[in-house]
Amino acid sequence: LSSLRFFVIRQVESRVSSSSNAMACTCVLIAVATCMMVAGLAFSVGMRGPTGIDNATALEPIGYVGIFYGVTFLVAAAAVLALQQLADAVDSAGRFALLADLGCDPRMMRGAIRTQVGVYFAAPFAFAMVHDCFGLALVGFLALVLGSSSYMVIVAAVIGGTVVLLGIYYLLTCLECQRVLLPKMAAA
Repeated sequence: LSSLRFFVIRQVESRVSSSSNAMACTCVLIAVATCMMVAGLAFSVGMRGPTGIDNATALEPIGYVGIFYGVTFLVAAAAVLALQQLADAVDSAGRFALLADLGCDPRMMRGAIRTQVGVYFAAPFAFAMVHDCFGLALVGFLALVLGSSSYMVIVAAVIGGTVVLLGIYYLLTCLECQRVLLPKMAAA
């Protein structure tokens, strides 16, 4: 009982019914975005031969559309997660004020905020990656058949880029939630 673990669990549990639809939608957006970006890169950049000659000019426009929509879906998913957490922070202000009145350490409250926001960012990403195992296998098969090269490098780069983008949104969301929930302590 030395930390706010039970408080965070209660916070997450109280929002499960209201946030499950948003988390499911963002999971789908992240999964589709990842597959679209991988397919787009595999069918545009990955189709270029070692001599620099384009092996499949007909697939390039489709590839670029996939990249565009993939990036758009990913940014939309991250924005939905961030906005949802900021709205929840406004609703939770009274609970955090009560914790402060009870003498809770500000570091513990910051940790609780980071954990709570982290759950809402990590869960959709984790489930999206499970879904992507199947989607990326299909894209990988098509890329192999069409002669795309460096497929695994493309997959790693897209997943790494996704993690970085979600990480940036996570950090910004944590900072803003702390500003909303801990106004007296933000300057300290």
